[in-house]
Amino acid sequence: MPIYSNFYQTLTTACPIVELRGYAAACGLKGHLYAYLDFNGPTGTARDGLAEGMLALAIEKKQLAPGQPIIEAASGPFATALTLASLTAGHPIVLVMPEDAPALRQEYLLRLGAQIRHSPARSGLAGARALASLKPSRALYSQVLALTAAAGEDISRAELPLWLARLGETQLRRLLTLQGRDDLLSCLPALLAQHPPLTLGELQINGRDLTAAGLPAGAELGRTLNALHRRVLLGELSNERGALLAAATKMKT
Repeated sequence: MPIYSNFYQTLTTACPIVELRGYAAACGLKGHLYAYLDFNGPTGTARDGLAEGMLALAIEKKQLAPGQPIIEAASGPFATALTLASLTAGHPIVLVMPEDAPALRQEYLLRLGAQIRHSPARSGLAGARALASLKPSRALYSQVLALTAAAGEDISRAELPLWLARLGETQLRRLLTLQGRDDLLSCLPALLAQHPPLTLGELQINGRDLTAAGLPAGAELGRTLNALHRRVLLGELSNERGALLAAATKMKT
């Protein structure tokens, strides 16, 4: 890394080292005095190098797989630096912070692309660190994101089989519990007892049957099967070979 003799030479260089000749002479210091100017990064603070270094070290030690989410307790300038470094490197980031963290900073971090989870205000940053230390597996993280995305859906009784096929029983129970939908939870046992076809493989016809019936092969075949599957789950069509073939032929025309 080059060493510069004055500040102006550093303006186009990220994190340069400059020799403080005048300061050393004024203080009567022997030898050479150097300063590491760590303010040319994205946030203009020393946290940029720290965040990038942490990521690089974790990747080098194989503690961070490609695309793996990062969960960290932070709410100050380091949160901004880590968010930028993580997202630039292709890692989603979840910041855990006290629920009373400044609203403007939270909004700024959300706009940058971070996700935010809160710890109780009374526990402060120590509580946030404790919560962040409970790092979930990638599978659990994906499940939580799926539940969060579906939390606002207004599920009707008729749509319950569709959601069962989409999420599976365990995830659907979690979602309905999260939404407080005791009415739909009570319907699940009866629905499961009916053994609805939750996958395309459980339909009484397949792609070969459709092509034999004159439907063209290709992407349209898959769309037809998906449409039939949806109608069966909604109770609009019985899962019987004759009924499915008749409905498929009618859809073709």
